Amino acid sequence: MARQRPQRTRSQRKSQAPKRSWRDYIDLAVNKYPAWSLFFLALLVRMVYLAVLTTKPGFGLPIVDEIEYDRMARLFSTTLTFEPGPLFRPPLWPMLLGFMYIIFGPTFPIARLVNTLLGALAVAAAYRLGVRLFDKKIAFISGILLSFYGLLVHYNTGGLATSLTIYLSLEALIISLKAYKKQSNRWIIFAGVLWGLAALARPVALLSAGVIGLFMLMVRPGEAALSGPKRLLMLIIGILVAVLPITIRNALEGDPTLISTNGGINLYLGNNEKSVGFTAFHPELGVWWTPVTAHRWAERQKGEQMSPSEVSSWYAKEAVRFMMFQPEKAIKLLLKKTYLSFNRLEIGNNGDISFFARNNALLYILMLIGFGTIIPFGILGAILAFRRSTEIRVAILVAFTHFFVSIIFFVAARFRIPAIPILLPFAVFAGFELFKALSRKSIQHKASLVGGLVVVGFLVNSNLLGMARGDTAYGYFLHGQILAREQKWDEAIEAFEKTLELGDHIPLANYYLAHIYLKLGEPELVIEYANREIDIYPNKMAFMDLGKAHRLLGEREKAEEAFMRAYQIEPNDPEIRGLLAQETGERAISAADSGNWGTARDLFMQAGNLDPQNPFFPFAIAGANWALGDTLIANQLIEGVLFRYPDFEPALEWQEGWRPSRAGETPQLLPPEKPDYLPGD
Repeated sequence: MARQRPQRTRSQRKSQAPKRSWRDYIDLAVNKYPAWSLFFLALLVRMVYLAVLTTKPGFGLPIVDEIEYDRMARLFSTTLTFEPGPLFRPPLWPMLLGFMYIIFGPTFPIARLVNTLLGALAVAAAYRLGVRLFDKKIAFISGILLSFYGLLVHYNTGGLATSLTIYLSLEALIISLKAYKKQSNRWIIFAGVLWGLAALARPVALLSAGVIGLFMLMVRPGEAALSGPKRLLMLIIGILVAVLPITIRNALEGDPTLISTNGGINLYLGNNEKSVGFTAFHPELGVWWTPVTAHRWAERQKGEQMSPSEVSSWYAKEAVRFMMFQPEKAIKLLLKKTYLSFNRLEIGNNGDISFFARNNALLYILMLIGFGTIIPFGILGAILAFRRSTEIRVAILVAFTHFFVSIIFFVAARFRIPAIPILLPFAVFAGFELFKALSRKSIQHKASLVGGLVVVGFLVNSNLLGMARGDTAYGYFLHGQILAREQKWDEAIEAFEKTLELGDHIPLANYYLAHIYLKLGEPELVIEYANREIDIYPNKMAFMDLGKAHRLLGEREKAEEAFMRAYQIEPNDPEIRGLLAQETGERAISAADSGNWGTARDLFMQAGNLDPQNPFFPFAIAGANWALGDTLIANQLIEGVLFRYPDFEPALEWQEGWRPSRAGETPQLLPPEKPDYLPGD
């Protein structure tokens, strides 16, 4: 009879198993779970960076475009919709963020965490793309580099749509290549859906989808493949599946727009006579324009009212008109944008990236290997690998559409950064090819590779336009904004004063100083800085604070003059209308106190037209009419006031029998027990 082996317990088997060394774990990560390993590595790097950000001012506050995305997400989290009218910005990121706000609460750090996760997913997706284009070794090395790529880490921990755009674009490209190989309707439609979702995050993703469409249409497949037109049709169907719900939503809001209406003005900002090619500077409204002010300016230029989509078309036509009728300037601007699109200078239109790096040691270290290193190798790798396969050629073309976007619109670091995950495997490939060339005897091959790298590297890292590496004044300005929002007044004042030391032309720096001093109750300093702001950049906010400062000093005529200037700039702003109505109402009260009831009535009517939501003005008009003997009109006005504002106390006292003084008696507009009631209280 055979002897039976003694049964070992699980703990015994585990204790007798050979122990793994750190090399074994690395081998396991690289060979068995490479994508997951890179995901967790990228996640770790970004979480460490987030931990550093928690020690910096403004961690919980969105800035610039992040403010608008956060506002849209908060609205979506409570209503599951957006504001009435067609969308100005693409909706996917605020929708995703809105759902996260529903689950975890509407706090901005949630946006940072969601982007962190999307950034790590994008690194894993970039690895899968690298494997498809080259091999596991090149893909894994490029994944490690991408995990530590400083600018990507920076955007992956912010509140913009960049992380979502990159991730969806990578997944869409991978599925598109796979769909072409499989020649399956379902896979091609799926690829189209992903491109449509990417377009809902950033509509210019449709340019990349166009490259894929040409690829599907023109490249001849194998024997059992679908026809080119059918492949293209399936791709378009997939895109429409994702995009059409938003298009229908915009149409139901009265303005059929494919996704959003910001495309026309973005094209105009980068293509007009005053454009510098790398900022969202409106030639008449400056850098602090809003969709509303840009819309109204366009209507004034055309001389008629327009829908948002018509405004977008108008701006696009103005950009095209500039290119057609001023070709010399347009070509120079195009060459400038082309140079900057491939230059190492990282231009941040939502913050000064170099300022962030100088004030964040970790970001500074991570950015030591950046665009200036990766792109020369990436371009060389693209040239060397171009003939290897159709998939490689498609990936290269998709990568370069992101540079094309910067050239056509205006240059910004976040517009071109989606190209980095695609080009990094090409950069690693170029590194290996260069190493092989240096180990060979062929001098000609060595010279061609090294020479090409040197030429491209020089152009990418040159500064032929003499531009400063980052706008430090702008960095201090945004830093001051954050400190002001955190009510750190002394530090904010210091930051804005530093801004003006470095660039006294910076719009709104003087305004913020005026606004802070208004908060601190120092009207003389408010007047000083508000007037400085008006000399540089006349804007409604500076005039409003100037008027409030004059009001604090009892200078009511100067206050009314300042509010009138603000009203002339933005006549539909409710706060401006309210402030101007209050000053007009004060003059009306003075007229009533002097017994000039006719003048008082006219002024109260002006004030009421400015601020129709203030119940004091129709009440005061009623009082003036009563004093002038128009009792029927007076009582009708009081009934109207009580219908709209049933708790308005002066009107209730009127019902109880109180009446203002008539002409010829001691002037009295308000009940005696309310002598301090003023318009706007």
